[in-house]
Amino acid sequence: MPAFWKRILGRSGPTASTTRSLHAAQAGQDRAENQLRRSEDQLTQLVAGVRDYAIFLLDREGTVVTWNAGAERIKGYRADEIIGQHFSRFYPQESISADWPAHELAVAAETGRFEDEGWRVRKDGTRFWANVVITALQDGQGPHGFLKITRDLTDRRQAEEELRISEERLRLMIESVQDYAIFMLDPDGLITTWNSGAARIKGYAAHEIIGEHFSRFYPEEARQRDWPGEELRRAQAAGRIEDEGWRVRKDGSRFWANVVITALRDESGALCGFCKVTRDLTERLQSEENARKLLQEEAARAAAEAATAEAHRAREAERQQRAQWQVTLSSIGDAVIVTDADGAVSFMNAVAASLTGWDLANAKGRPLEEVFRIVNEHTRHPVENPVAKVLREGTVVGLANSTVLIGADGREAPIDDSGAPIRGEDGAITGVVLVFRDDTERRCALEVLRAADRRKNEFLATLAHELRNPLAPIRTGLELMRSRKYEPATLDEVLPVVERQTEQLVSLVDDLLDVSRVTRGLFRLRRRPSRLSGLVQAAVEAARPFIDGFGHELGVDLPPEEVVLDVDPNRLSQVLTNLLNNAAKYTPQGGHIWLSARVEAQDVLFTVRDTGLGIPAEDLERIFEMFTRIEHHEQEYAGLGVGLTLSKQLVELHGGVIEVTSEGQGKGTEFRVRIPAVTTAEPAAAEPAAATPATPTPQLRVLVVDDNRAAAFMLTRLIERMGNEVRSVGDGVAAVQSAAEFCPDIVLMDLLMPRMGGCEAARQIRSQTWGASMTLVAVTGCGLEEDRQMTIDAGFDDHLVKPVSVDALEALFARHATPR
Repeated sequence: MPAFWKRILGRSGPTASTTRSLHAAQAGQDRAENQLRRSEDQLTQLVAGVRDYAIFLLDREGTVVTWNAGAERIKGYRADEIIGQHFSRFYPQESISADWPAHELAVAAETGRFEDEGWRVRKDGTRFWANVVITALQDGQGPHGFLKITRDLTDRRQAEEELRISEERLRLMIESVQDYAIFMLDPDGLITTWNSGAARIKGYAAHEIIGEHFSRFYPEEARQRDWPGEELRRAQAAGRIEDEGWRVRKDGSRFWANVVITALRDESGALCGFCKVTRDLTERLQSEENARKLLQEEAARAAAEAATAEAHRAREAERQQRAQWQVTLSSIGDAVIVTDADGAVSFMNAVAASLTGWDLANAKGRPLEEVFRIVNEHTRHPVENPVAKVLREGTVVGLANSTVLIGADGREAPIDDSGAPIRGEDGAITGVVLVFRDDTERRCALEVLRAADRRKNEFLATLAHELRNPLAPIRTGLELMRSRKYEPATLDEVLPVVERQTEQLVSLVDDLLDVSRVTRGLFRLRRRPSRLSGLVQAAVEAARPFIDGFGHELGVDLPPEEVVLDVDPNRLSQVLTNLLNNAAKYTPQGGHIWLSARVEAQDVLFTVRDTGLGIPAEDLERIFEMFTRIEHHEQEYAGLGVGLTLSKQLVELHGGVIEVTSEGQGKGTEFRVRIPAVTTAEPAAAEPAAATPATPTPQLRVLVVDDNRAAAFMLTRLIERMGNEVRSVGDGVAAVQSAAEFCPDIVLMDLLMPRMGGCEAARQIRSQTWGASMTLVAVTGCGLEEDRQMTIDAGFDDHLVKPVSVDALEALFARHATPR
């Protein structure tokens, strides 16, 4: 009998009634325990079946005790593979080196719960960005284990970044167009955007015209009959309208314009506004009009000669006028042929003679079809000449398309042509003037533009693909964390994926920014004496995961004696890493890669050679061009096509050259980089690693200022998790007010915000007595040297480039850890 009951019953022993009570109590306890076991079994089965969250238990030391279906799907381990293993195997090496898994358990044990986001590692070695929640399981003596729930956040972050980049590129593309006025209207016809072409053609700056009605560009007569409103109504009804007519510039001058208005609708079909594209055609119209006037005058004079009785005077006047007319037509840059009313050639200028292969002496009097032979560019069938059509219809014939002129010597040239009637005083047609021009250069230029447009489209498609790759797991991780079945243990798997994919996105953007900075002359090397072996070691370490992932063997051959180079070590290592990564990517599984370096006088020659797919001879010349990606039949390889372009630019900034050779497909590739940088200077000694602070950073009062609510919210939550008191506002005006009231130790402030920007807010804070010693830190996506100098001039103490890592924040707080 249990001691408890003995104490109740005393030494006299149980009575019969007492015994029955005990049996009844025991039976009730058994039923409760059975019910508890059934509930626990049901809960266990429910958790085991969850697939969107990794949910599992750890013992006090962090050993995996249970494993559900979601954990197996997200992390890749079966239960029999992982139960009994320490949960730190899900963390990347850098987290393990920092003893981060133990830190998570320690915080959970102390506070009861730990939540974090970061990179985690699957069984196959891939990373994903995860949200992790660890909950301590307590008994009377403290935690006896932990519950860990992990979610994959990869897709959400990727989707947000892709949308931002796409919108920014479209905006820059439209704003850069100079030859077309491209702007947007709201449904009422008010101007909402304005590009540089619109400013050039119409004369208005953006701030002068945005918000005004577009009818301002129409002549008074067009406004009186509400032609602007009619255009919008027709565009709304048909989806599009195209028109030509007179328009008015800011200075009151008129120009002849081709206008296209397109109605814009949202997904539901509701009208959002209009896109208006305007092209200035004034010069073409004036040229055609002048030619027609000249020819009409000549025809009138010719008719007067036949009718006048004063033959001699008329003929002399006609001769002089014809001479002037011929000089005028001969000086025109376009080809001109004049025929009589029967279509026979009466005049041609030098340009027409050059294009047709006929001189005026041989062509005069001949039917135009003999001199001016044209065929359809595509079908090669003869095309009716414009003169015949003018004589038949009596109207001006516009420019023809896809027409090829065949000269007397057989030479062919694509042309644009038009014809206009020459009328006498009585209105009868006395001849026709034919104006045409060689369209070869324009078509070549157009083809160059089309090729550039194709490359742009291919690049945008590739960029979208490269962005979607990391965005997909980021979005999946976000969906996991948003799911109602979210388990904190999912974070262990989701965070590594999101972190790795985010680093890939940052790398893509950094490469594009580097190319842009070099191209615009904003890039500066940071040269210093550097050991060749250190450069090579850094490049090999960076490329090693990629090389090992493909199962390649890497051979490295360096000079026996140490060589010192006067270079930017980070950028030169970046070049070698890119060449090694390309060799690994374009070499079939289990290939060989060699990296060698040798000194030749004052030059160092690096060679990267592989046994890979090789490069076709026709592609060797363009391999270093922007956005170039060599297609292989076997498969499609990832990449934007900027790596080799950036490598070439970095090598040339060092005064060097980069070359490539390949014997063809399947025969490997060899890149050679020659840098004239050997020096006798001694490299600077490596700086000792910073010591870990003996005491934790004291609690700080931090003010976060950002008009992006999501960014402000996440940064606020992160800083709060670091043990600080945080407030958040959305613009510069609110920042100045909150700084005065809150008196923060540190202000983390964005630069581009509504109402008041970050630099102006910093200047106002610095102008106050209470803000003179306040620590101001710019947190922005602007990271150029001029951006950093701008924030220094505005009074900021520090400058962080988004996205800001936890390590950067901790270092920042450590530098400025002086609570007010």
